[in-house]
Amino acid sequence: MCLTGWLGALWRNRFAVGPRQLHFAVMATLMSPVTSLLGSMQRMLYDAKAGQIELKPAPLVIVGHWRSGTTLLHELLARDPRHSFPNTYECMLPSHCVLTPRWGKRILKWTMPDERAMDAMPVGWDRPQEDEFALCNLGIRSPYLWIAFPNGSYDRDWESLETLAAADRERWKTALRKFLQGVTLTRPGRLVLKTPLHSFRIPILRELFPDGRFLHIVRHPAAVFRSTIRLWTAMHRQHGYQTPRYDDLEEHVLATGERMFRALLQAKERLPANRLCEVKYEDLVQNPEPALRRIYSELELGEFDPAAAGIRAYLSETQGHQTRTRVSAEDLAAVRDRWAFFYERHGYNLRESEDVEPAQATK
Repeated sequence: MCLTGWLGALWRNRFAVGPRQLHFAVMATLMSPVTSLLGSMQRMLYDAKAGQIELKPAPLVIVGHWRSGTTLLHELLARDPRHSFPNTYECMLPSHCVLTPRWGKRILKWTMPDERAMDAMPVGWDRPQEDEFALCNLGIRSPYLWIAFPNGSYDRDWESLETLAAADRERWKTALRKFLQGVTLTRPGRLVLKTPLHSFRIPILRELFPDGRFLHIVRHPAAVFRSTIRLWTAMHRQHGYQTPRYDDLEEHVLATGERMFRALLQAKERLPANRLCEVKYEDLVQNPEPALRRIYSELELGEFDPAAAGIRAYLSETQGHQTRTRVSAEDLAAVRDRWAFFYERHGYNLRESEDVEPAQATK
């Protein structure tokens, strides 16, 4: 993070760093001034040029709950040579991501694991990543700061941004636009963005990108629920500056999901037909190419054939990766009580445990 963002996060969490994580906090404190200095250099050298870039065609934004298949979609659509996307280096070091990638990736190679803790999917500096991390690291408030301080408060006001002061909303919009202009400066093309938090922000994103497209993916809710618990548990344990207590984690997932699904339903009512496409995760992993061809057609993204070779190569690379999530009767009951209003609209029968997805592999 930049210095002001890091100090602000510490201040809001009353400097409550755990003793086991103190050395990481010291490292972050020592590195944040370097990040800010490099950020100042990047602004001086590149801001004027990046500011002239028009983000056209408008971005394609992948939305949907955590662990519903948003990452898979992001990876697949990033293989289209006409597309661009924020990569992991840009999202983790956004202050100087235009200035330093040639040598920065080599210096920081040791910090990058081979795969994600929650699902063993491959990771790397050049792979697609969530732009929400970039905003965090630029010092913009975000619910994702809860990852760093899991025993602190979850910044719910920054989910949809609708309850914020107008100045804070404009600051968020300006930060996102400038970051995306920097990404496009080095890799032109239609931007494909992904973060589940954008599911709350479709109205604000439409203000930024009136011609933007939105791609919504859904997956069996019981699998989503249990996998999201595992996600936050792993993220807090690996990236937190506190030893997590996991207070009311299941209730947090259920309540956040309820808010997200209501926001998605409201947004769907206001979007033209060719601006929103919905796909089931189960359909995508069983028959990827027909599902993707439908997405390209409904969102008017152009011909699918130029993207086909890259997408087939990715599917070949990941063939055999298992996506099974074990769920219990309690999981089914929890999502039936809290999420049925949303998932039954998508054809999921939450009354029978047989509907939970079997072991599958991307083919």
